[in-house]
Amino acid sequence: MSAALARPTPSVSSSVTSAVAASSATLFARHLHLQPARFNTSKPTDKYSKLSEGIAAQTLLGKIETAKVAAEDARNAEGSPAAAAASSSTSTADPFADPASPDRARKPSSSSSSSLDEDLPPGQKYTVIFMFTTLFGAGIWAFGAPDEADGSMSPVAIAKRIKRRFSEWTDSFTAPTYDKLLPDPLPAGYQKDYTLVINLTDTMIHPTWDAQHGWRVSKRPDLDYFLGYLSRFYEIVVFTRMPGFSAQPLIDRIDTYQSITYRLYKDATTYKDGEYIKDLSKLNRDLSRVIVMDWDELAFKQQPDNAIKLERWDGSPNVRSLKDYIPFLEMIALKGVPDVRPILKSYAGADVPTKFAERQIEYRKHLAEEMRRAESESSAKQSASASGGGVSAGLRGLLGATSSRIALQHQQQQQLELQRHAQMYQKQFEEEAQMIKEEVERARKAQEDEIQKQMQKMKKKMTLLQFVNQMMDPEFQRMQQEELQAALNQATLSATTAGSVQ
Repeated sequence: MSAALARPTPSVSSSVTSAVAASSATLFARHLHLQPARFNTSKPTDKYSKLSEGIAAQTLLGKIETAKVAAEDARNAEGSPAAAAASSSTSTADPFADPASPDRARKPSSSSSSSLDEDLPPGQKYTVIFMFTTLFGAGIWAFGAPDEADGSMSPVAIAKRIKRRFSEWTDSFTAPTYDKLLPDPLPAGYQKDYTLVINLTDTMIHPTWDAQHGWRVSKRPDLDYFLGYLSRFYEIVVFTRMPGFSAQPLIDRIDTYQSITYRLYKDATTYKDGEYIKDLSKLNRDLSRVIVMDWDELAFKQQPDNAIKLERWDGSPNVRSLKDYIPFLEMIALKGVPDVRPILKSYAGADVPTKFAERQIEYRKHLAEEMRRAESESSAKQSASASGGGVSAGLRGLLGATSSRIALQHQQQQQLELQRHAQMYQKQFEEEAQMIKEEVERARKAQEDEIQKQMQKMKKKMTLLQFVNQMMDPEFQRMQQEELQAALNQATLSATTAGSVQ
């Protein structure tokens, strides 16, 4: 038996009951709308009572509408049982029914209607469309408006201007704050020949945090000596990816001898491929005389030939001291290397202090061997000229050997001169550093003595009550009058003496 036959046919009594209920509900609704005062004889005292009345009214109207729909279904089922059975066999529930709106329960929504048509009234829909269109047009005009350089209004010209201005807008978030990160070099005689760019975090300092002490900062060993001594040869620039408000107090603490010339922070970096890069081409300095010291290869990936790669410092005291890099950097400055990039490239991937020391030893050995070879050749040529061969040939051989030996002696003398200058500069710096330390210690002691004096004076100070009692004391008033009279007499005597002299 089909579902249509299995469904019981509503009886006459049930249909009559439903019809009566619908008629009663309709009359009740009309009575409610025509005479609302009978159901609301007292004015609500607050917003909650108003809200409850509104909810009750909406609930009652919903029940009335539901009863009307049920009565209509009952009449249709009683009038045509075949149609009711067909509807029951086809679907037990309307997929397009809207529980919030019983009147629309059997009105399927059009498939072509958009969510904007369903959610917004026509007036608001057109308002939203107008707003979006206006904003889009304003954006096109802001980025594509003609300027003095290009006044064409062709679509191609507008597209090019939009692309260019959009790129400029995005560059304001990714490019450094200034095109020239450092000011123009000083006049000759005041400007250092070389620029040393050094990283801050995990190079000169190492910050740590724990629950017991909070943030603590470790200072790398021999950092004061490194910065103070190399400031004689280099323009020292600290370049960090930390914000300025965080890095500036730390740099102030580590710059003991005021050796750091410039400071560059996060706003001076270039944001590219998710990394903050230190673009040395923006420094406003000749890159052939710029050296950067950092542990992060991504930071100097645009100028790797200018870099000395360091090991990342984790705060441990057992780390290579920055003082070990001084001989290498000092030799570059003393010899006046025209371009540092080929030299730094030859040290790529190696420990610079160790390799530089090895090269120095090899160079000295090579120089000594060349000197011995030149001396032996000179002796051989002198003996050959003495045995025979003419005076002119002997002189040529002697002069040739002598010239090569003189060149080697000159190189050796240059090496000794460089070492002597380095020792002299180191001695001068150590004397100046000792003098600065003594001056700082003297100033610190004077400050402590002044604090102690102020503390003693504060202990001797009296309270307000003691001061009032002292002022009311007759003896104190008499002493104050005597002091005032003595001061007046002294002033009168001085005036009389001045008048007699004139």
